[in-house]
Amino acid sequence: RPEFALAYTRDDKMQTEGGCSVYRTAKLVSDSAIKLYRAFPDCVALAYKKTGTWKEERIDVKMQWKKAFDKEKYEERKSGK
Repeated sequence: RPEFALAYTRDDKMQTEGGCSVYRTAKLVSDSAIKLYRAFPDCVALAYKKTGTWKEERIDVKMQWKKAFDKEKYEERKSGK
């Protein structure tokens, strides 16, 4: 099973002033979603969303976190093996 490193929050608001809104576009988000799906097809599903911010459809992901989590590898790392 693939492992995921969580370095960012989930469900944060898109395109708030500053930060990522300077360069993030619907195309960039869509392309990134497709790359994530291709890397982890067993744990990622693609979803189409239309946002008010961009006024266009984009591709997003739905993560299957329980499926992605590998308890054995987690326990190994935790114990220092």
